[in-house]
Amino acid sequence: MKLRALLTLFFSLLLVSPALPQAQLKPWIAALRPSPSLWHIKGEQGEVYLLGSVHVLPPNLDWHTSDINRAISRSDVLVFEVPQDQTAIAELDALILARLGVRRFRVGNALKWIGALIVAYLVFNAVYVAVFGEPHQEDIAEGFGAVPVQVILIVVLAPISEEICFRGMLYGGLRTRLPVVPAALVGGLVFGALHALTGISAVPPLVVFGFLLCLLYEKTGSIVPGIVLHMLNNSVALLGQ
Repeated sequence: MKLRALLTLFFSLLLVSPALPQAQLKPWIAALRPSPSLWHIKGEQGEVYLLGSVHVLPPNLDWHTSDINRAISRSDVLVFEVPQDQTAIAELDALILARLGVRRFRVGNALKWIGALIVAYLVFNAVYVAVFGEPHQEDIAEGFGAVPVQVILIVVLAPISEEICFRGMLYGGLRTRLPVVPAALVGGLVFGALHALTGISAVPPLVVFGFLLCLLYEKTGSIVPGIVLHMLNNSVALLGQ
């Protein structure tokens, strides 16, 4: 608790403290003596210098040292962490999207798995309703205003953002350490738990839905089919309300 209180106070002070004028910062900047880390790796096929990343520095701060200047002058190729041309930037953007699961997929394969998972989800819902009764979930659509706004938020934006977050980021990260089923179970549990405030009885079906969406991502290699299925599910839910 003490640590939390101290952190809260620290960040509060950061928020309320006025920014120092540039004139007051200049003496501090002049007094700084930066010395970025530099590693030198040498082998039979050549040698490599690795320079520690330099981020968000004050203006006019010279971070060069004699060792860094020597390494730059001896290097035949310079490779930057941040892309330096439009082609590299486009490749980086594509890499980021791919890491989030936004990739090309085979339509026929995706439709097959979407159909199979819809059947599985309907079967589970039928059993769940027969045993526990109809799940109740709070109607939040009216709070968003007019119907077109509800459609945009619930049918379009929510599936896109949730698939990127829960399948692209969460499940994708879990899969680097866990097999398919455990990763999908954790992803489904988190997805369902975060919807608990809208109705606790609806959590188990949402856990299963999240689990199946993880499997769909696994089988198709893309979150796009999951976005489509998620949009279909939310459309049915919105029409039902």
